[in-house]
Amino acid sequence: MGEGLRAFVRVFSFKGRLGRVPYAIATLIALFGVQAVVALILRGDAPGDGLEAFLFWTVPEFTFRQLESGRVFSQLSIQTAAPLMVVSWIRAWVLVALAFRRASDARLNAWIVAFVVAPLLQLPMILLLCVAPPREPPEPHHPPTLADKAARDRAAFQGMAAGVALTVTAVALAALVFGAYGYGLFVATPFLIGGISAYLANRRGDIGDGDTFKVVAGATVFGALGLLSFALEGVICLLMALPLGIGAAWIGALFGKAAARSRRGSARSATMSVVVLPLLFAMERAAPPTVSFQQEETVIVSADADATWRAVIHMNAIAEQPALPFRLGLAYPVKGEVIGQGVGAIRKGYFSTGVASERVTDWAPGQRLGFDITHDAPSLKELSPYAHVNAPHVQGYFRTSHAAFTLTPLSDGRTRMTLKTWHALDLQPAAYWLPFTRWAIHANKVRVLSQIERQAEAEAFSRAG
Repeated sequence: MGEGLRAFVRVFSFKGRLGRVPYAIATLIALFGVQAVVALILRGDAPGDGLEAFLFWTVPEFTFRQLESGRVFSQLSIQTAAPLMVVSWIRAWVLVALAFRRASDARLNAWIVAFVVAPLLQLPMILLLCVAPPREPPEPHHPPTLADKAARDRAAFQGMAAGVALTVTAVALAALVFGAYGYGLFVATPFLIGGISAYLANRRGDIGDGDTFKVVAGATVFGALGLLSFALEGVICLLMALPLGIGAAWIGALFGKAAARSRRGSARSATMSVVVLPLLFAMERAAPPTVSFQQEETVIVSADADATWRAVIHMNAIAEQPALPFRLGLAYPVKGEVIGQGVGAIRKGYFSTGVASERVTDWAPGQRLGFDITHDAPSLKELSPYAHVNAPHVQGYFRTSHAAFTLTPLSDGRTRMTLKTWHALDLQPAAYWLPFTRWAIHANKVRVLSQIERQAEAEAFSRAG
């Protein structure tokens, strides 16, 4: 293995110590390197000049905050968002590993590394690690392998139980107290679940990598069942969040096992590290980053604009079955109708989860229909054994503010029909949740436009006959 490749692999390792200068250089590359890649990918939408442009290109926290505020990130395609999410996981792994080795060099409590995965607290902790002086290392510690099966089972159970308890407590705190669905819940929480579960399972002796990851997987699965049991979440949301949580929990497991082997920390300090969660929840509640975006779909209708307009005004119930995710709980349109005429008329949008109330703001028969959404239907109905689930995100965290139909007569007698909508999303990380959201919007628009197309073409066919 070449020297360069060994150096590259070492940035992922939790073994050994790391001095201040190497740590500062490596962390600088990990932070600003990823930030620069993102900025280069999105350079066409980046701020053009002035202080805003300088901060975008030089300060990682400002870059990602701006991307997720909707001013730039809303333009990101689904194809670009997925690889960026993978890069973000790699970046998080490297930052945690580097911080752990630097904390080892400074003989700091290992659990301060938990702050490195918290976006708003990340830079202050990195600066602290950059200036903390090195200290003489303790005597080498080689933890024994925990061979006794009963002892291994007890350690595994302790780790798993702590992970389950943290899962239920953190979700209840984030959702019911702070109403925050962001990095604190979807990144920092699973990281700490993985870290604390792995640490407690290995603190009295090494149970091995395989069993450690089984403990973390068990904490994740039984934690999800706990959320179902306490009616804090439904099946659909848990399945959607699972890939996001697994990545953070896996990095946490690597860290927790390394912390147990190094004996830098204690069960008490591991438990106290969860204080980072309410701090993050509070900050995300105070300044929630909203992604605002627009989406547009177009179809060609084999009917004139008048017939198409009548179908837009009174869209009959849609008979065809939606895709499986919608049948499991995601909201999908059923029918729509305009009550009255002209600007100020009321439109009702009937969804599988409820009724959306809308007020007409643009009325040009045969040409345009625009309306504001004054009351949105819930974005999903949780699949749960309970009639009511305490999950605030089903209402208000995804919003549609405005929609507009545009009808353009074509020379061959057909009509181009375009449906454009305006949305806002308060779930983070946006790079993960936005593709789900865009797909659902696309599928629902195709459903609406196809129904209007069928109605208009049926009327045109009956007139021709």
